[in-house]
Amino acid sequence: MDFLRKWILEHLKQKKTIQEEFQVFPNPASEVLYIKGLQDSSYEVYNITGIKVVGENRSNKIELIDLPNGTYIIKTIDGRLIKFLKIK
Repeated sequence: MDFLRKWILEHLKQKKTIQEEFQVFPNPASEVLYIKGLQDSSYEVYNITGIKVVGENRSNKIELIDLPNGTYIIKTIDGRLIKFLKIK
């Protein structure tokens, strides 16, 4: 948990312009989440406890049907960006 907390605090300090390049929608989402602005990066999805629930992926959409309701963290593999979403 300390790793996740430190990682979140460290990455929340990044510049707003970088964060605006990476968009997830709709948020909240129920079945499919779309990702815009990845360019040549891939991402992973973690639950709020820091467990990886979606491995390295380059797709512009994530199927959410198999994930339980909750808050998730999406980050690029290079660690630049994060977004939170809640599946309802």
